[in-house]
Amino acid sequence: MLCHRTPPFHGVAIMGDFVYESLPKSAFSLFHINISISSTVFRRKVSFFKRFGLISKIFYNYFLKLHQWRPEIIYITPTITGKGFYRDFIYVQFTKLYVKIFSRKCRIILHIHMRPVGTTCIRQYVLFPLFFRDVKVILLSELLLVDFKRILNRAHSISYLPNMINPVMSKERISRSLIKYEKWKNEREDGLICIAYTGHLMESKGFKRALLIGERLIKSNLRIVIKFYGEFGSDNDKEFFMRFIEDADLNDKVLYCGNYTHDKVWTAFVNTHVVILPTYTEAYPLTILEALSVGVPVVATHTGAIPEILDNVSGEVIQHFGSELEFIDGFVRAVNSLLNYWDIDKSKNLIQRFDDKWCKNRFANKITEILLS
Repeated sequence: MLCHRTPPFHGVAIMGDFVYESLPKSAFSLFHINISISSTVFRRKVSFFKRFGLISKIFYNYFLKLHQWRPEIIYITPTITGKGFYRDFIYVQFTKLYVKIFSRKCRIILHIHMRPVGTTCIRQYVLFPLFFRDVKVILLSELLLVDFKRILNRAHSISYLPNMINPVMSKERISRSLIKYEKWKNEREDGLICIAYTGHLMESKGFKRALLIGERLIKSNLRIVIKFYGEFGSDNDKEFFMRFIEDADLNDKVLYCGNYTHDKVWTAFVNTHVVILPTYTEAYPLTILEALSVGVPVVATHTGAIPEILDNVSGEVIQHFGSELEFIDGFVRAVNSLLNYWDIDKSKNLIQRFDDKWCKNRFANKITEILLS
């Protein structure tokens, strides 16, 4: 396994942990090389020589273990956007060379966790065909195939494996937390309504949009409080956030609650009524699954597999047609509409849907089936 593992705590690394832990040890003998060169999502300036040294160390360890282990399956979670793609392109091409020379029966499996957005023509028409040639590909959903319809023509085969998470609270704590929907209905005059943004605070995740949406929601209903949970992507992102709430005079209404740690994820949802995710390019966001696992509805952008996850019963999906202002208007209307019709019974149905669709056993059986087929 040449893949991301935690830390850092982002979607691909968390899923790397789940894959590693889900595979039955009676059927697989596993060895892992962490492809990440950082323990945080915070973008720090790293010199070229230090970055080159870290990547070279991973590269050396990887091919040393290939030579020692002679694996039957090589599972890789590559980056297909940004500069990280070129690093992982080299990994994959050398892996193919290794297989061709030393182990022709070895199978290469690429588990893709993102959408190929913002790719150049050279990457789209030259590098991607080489990258995906003669490998088995795992996508998160059939809805994502539209992004790859020309790219994956040379792949050996394509399988689909939705993401999963463990519920972020115990059943007892979830049950107690749902009382907030009863209180919310009974205390319309003085009870607070908590809207939460959960996930990394960076441009691609839509946190700047979320600030604008939050400002509009607060103006439409003074009972609303907006809470942000997650790690900033950079100093610039943090500076933008603090300056926005200061300029808009929202210090007591828009709150930054810090980066919720892996064992404290539940704190972001226990008092939250609705989660918002006005993202740009998400494929299959774990933050939505976290909310659904505890019965909290979600309003999110229509992108990637989000329509499949929410499916008109777990919240609202907002298309991005027209201008940015029109999108924000539609998002605000959707949140307000959801606040009007949501109740505790809908949350209970949502939790049952999560238990049926995203359980750990289903994921474990599916990943085992894919790797052995």
